[in-house]
Amino acid sequence: MSAQDVATVERTIAELEALLTEAWGSEAGEIDPDVPIRGLGVDSSTLIAFLGRVEQEYDMEWGPDVPASALSTVRSIATVIVDAGHARG
Repeated sequence: MSAQDVATVERTIAELEALLTEAWGSEAGEIDPDVPIRGLGVDSSTLIAFLGRVEQEYDMEWGPDVPASALSTVRSIATVIVDAGHARG
């Protein structure tokens, strides 16, 4: 991964953390992008709402070719977005 890609992933992580905090509400604290989202205490309905919001914000869909492991952490989701070419400029 190039330095530019790393910077794009890091920027996308910050954007995703904001979206997760919005979906999770007041229960959100410090979000470690490398900890599984479910391990942060996010319930399944919040996770579904968050992933739906990510689809909207990044104009993409989670297709059947995206393994569940790619959706496990904020960093892995950011990497999928960047690799798919959906990161914001």
